[in-house]
Amino acid sequence: MSSLPNADVVVVGGGPGGTATAIHCAQKGLQVILLEQAELPRPHPGETLHPGIEPLLKKLGVAEQVLNAGFLRHPGHYVEWQGEREFQAFGEDEQGPWLGFQAVRSHFDVLLLEQAKASGVQVLQPCRALEPIVNQGQVQGLKTTLGTIDATFIVDAAGSSQWLARKLGLKILSTGQKR
Repeated sequence: MSSLPNADVVVVGGGPGGTATAIHCAQKGLQVILLEQAELPRPHPGETLHPGIEPLLKKLGVAEQVLNAGFLRHPGHYVEWQGEREFQAFGEDEQGPWLGFQAVRSHFDVLLLEQAKASGVQVLQPCRALEPIVNQGQVQGLKTTLGTIDATFIVDAAGSSQWLARKLGLKILSTGQKR
């Protein structure tokens, strides 16, 4: 297996959480590699984004792209509590109602991925994380389908698969489960 460049941070998973993490780390001057096992864009249903995401989008450098993407804007959503369906507005201020986004997920993923690349993140796709490299009880890199990577930090943003915790044999707690 060939050796890939070393990194300060390797992020496993190229969804919104992983890509945002990679962008932020790169903005802080770290060498970042992002692994995504699928070719993007991949088919996903729409993504509802709360208006509170706008400061984060600005910090990541993608606010303008998201605002220009043509995503439907909406002032709230419907919720159902004990059989009663009602509209819940996000809120408002002196500038008017706060508007969320109904984003096309595949388009949103591409906007974030393009920003990651522009921020200096090395994106490897399709590339799947295989095994963490553990030395004296510390994760020091990982083996991938494209080779090995030495890294100071590994971020598991692979979603519900909890890839790294499973590979390390860590106990996975469900929400609300006691330790």
